[in-house]
Amino acid sequence: MLRGSAAFLLFFIALADASALLGQDSSKFDAKAFHRANDREWSAKTGLPPEDIRRLQLAAGIEDDEELNPIDWIDAKTLGHERILLVTAVGSGHCLTVAVYEPHGRSFRKLWSEYAMPDGGGFCHPSLCRDAEARAAKKNRIIVSVPAQTEGAQMGVCDLQTVLTFQAAGKSYVLAKTEQVGERCRAEDYMRALSEAFTPDDNPDGRERLITIIRVPGFGAEWAFAMDKTANGLEMKRLAFRELKRLPSIYENPRTPSQCIAEAKSIPIDETPISISQSDAQRLMNGLSKIDLNTDSCPRNPNGTCAHFRDGTTYRLVFPDGGIVQLENVSGMKGVQSENPALLDWLLELMKYVRTQEIQPAQ
Repeated sequence: MLRGSAAFLLFFIALADASALLGQDSSKFDAKAFHRANDREWSAKTGLPPEDIRRLQLAAGIEDDEELNPIDWIDAKTLGHERILLVTAVGSGHCLTVAVYEPHGRSFRKLWSEYAMPDGGGFCHPSLCRDAEARAAKKNRIIVSVPAQTEGAQMGVCDLQTVLTFQAAGKSYVLAKTEQVGERCRAEDYMRALSEAFTPDDNPDGRERLITIIRVPGFGAEWAFAMDKTANGLEMKRLAFRELKRLPSIYENPRTPSQCIAEAKSIPIDETPISISQSDAQRLMNGLSKIDLNTDSCPRNPNGTCAHFRDGTTYRLVFPDGGIVQLENVSGMKGVQSENPALLDWLLELMKYVRTQEIQPAQ
């Protein structure tokens, strides 16, 4: 049975998982404004007018009153012949439907679509693995990549991918080639490697990890801080890779996801106690219990589009059951709305105690 602070953390993670299906509090959610913001975002990415993005969504059956945006990818250039690749995703397995549309009057009509492998399985990811992807390629081809696990692999680690190539055939597309190839470590595997490296596999001395917060800067070393529940009360500590300026880049040498994770977990972790009173520690944890952990998919510019940063700082909050909430530090950025403003404020308050230590990493 869960006890104390860990119990309320898991309770609120469960609430976040449920509310994430709606994206926001449905009683306050403006679906039309949500879709118009997405129209503008995809317009900027594709070069299509926002009105055409809306017409494309309507042609695909995505109505303005839907509280989810299933669009995974749009490519209006690569296929040529005015053809547009539209990829949508649904469900916990991020299952793809891959379709090609062309202009038809003031709207669009579907030429072709596919959502299943030759064996009947969907374009979905195994539990905890990366999402399947579909992209347009030259010579009027479409490439679909579906992650796969090797036998006996750790759950959520997919070192293989099934790659399907669909070739244009008149107004439609046919499956031209299916192959299974090795997967390379990607950004999401790198983040998982950090989470597993900084999160204990067991609880020595009866310790109970309440939360691990990993700081990932655009440049510089990754490190983390954590709150543990012990027999003597709450304890906070700073965690850092020993004698490393930064975890080796996932792009330096081709490696599989399992190799990336194993490499990160093999590096010794140095722990430094952080001075915090029991009353302050308990106050912060009580404060966390009152925050809705549901987050937006990205920080938002004033016009509602996603704000992207190349050199910002990402915080990754890892909870006892493996639930993860990820935030960009947008404090001080005028007009940019955090994925979860209340949670970011809580995090920045917690960071004040980390900054007071003798070891002070650059913020």
